[in-house]
Amino acid sequence: MTYAEKNCAITGIGQSDIYRKPTVLPFELAVRACEQAIADAGLKPSDIDGACAWPPAPPGTVTGVGAAGVADMAASLGLKLTYWSDAGMAAQLSPIMEAVAAIAAGYATHVLCWRALGERSAQHYTLSSAQGGWVPSGGMEWMVPYYAPSAAVWLACHASAHMTRHGITREHLGAVAINQRRNAGLNPKAIYRDPITMDDYLSARLVATPFSILDCDIPCDGATAVIVSRLDAARDRPHSPIVLEALATASCDRMGSWIGRTDWPRQAMHDAAPAMWQRTDLKPKDVDSAHIYDGFSWLVLS
Repeated sequence: MTYAEKNCAITGIGQSDIYRKPTVLPFELAVRACEQAIADAGLKPSDIDGACAWPPAPPGTVTGVGAAGVADMAASLGLKLTYWSDAGMAAQLSPIMEAVAAIAAGYATHVLCWRALGERSAQHYTLSSAQGGWVPSGGMEWMVPYYAPSAAVWLACHASAHMTRHGITREHLGAVAINQRRNAGLNPKAIYRDPITMDDYLSARLVATPFSILDCDIPCDGATAVIVSRLDAARDRPHSPIVLEALATASCDRMGSWIGRTDWPRQAMHDAAPAMWQRTDLKPKDVDSAHIYDGFSWLVLS
């Protein structure tokens, strides 16, 4: 069976500057990233016939966790879209999967995908936000009143369980954090680039046991965009197309919850991984470059 993603490729990429101290609205950063991606693919805005973004953002949103909705981006860039989606399905991967589906269905040829983030420029998921008019809904209703709105708290529960059941230590988490920082030193856009030692890690301020500040995501403002193109339309682009081999998502146990699964502390990744390997003849031994999400040190081990 030939899966749809094998007929798609990444043809352009763009990334804004990354701000720890915000001076530019996140929506503007998203526009910059999208413009760069379109140009990198050797395309014009008039060539873009599809658009997908995550997370969904209503028109007029210029800051926050979802800082650039499809309607505003289309208006700003002058896009004439035959397909678009506020891709709320599978988190950051959703726009790519929606683009693949649109291309497979014949709705689009070149799909602009982006994520814009404004964690530093807006107060979100906090009690101060609730007092300012934000009303938590869904699972947040059960966490915000107890000062637990942060992913650091939720994942700390997972990490603590993992440590108890499998014997990992803070030094194991520290090895991940030290390697993260070493890699960040190679990236001129990284927020923190100075190397750290195990002593630095073990003496860092605790945030949510067992996580210290060095285990955790760094809130920032920025945006990244890519162009997903139909493979036959990707051949004459300026860069060699990055052909997609296999994509998969899953949430087989209590969708929409990090902490409510019956097999907790397992997460959706444990369902998605086998689904991905079923879509390719490649095996783990064939992988020579792994880019594992490391927003929190424990996630790399998980």
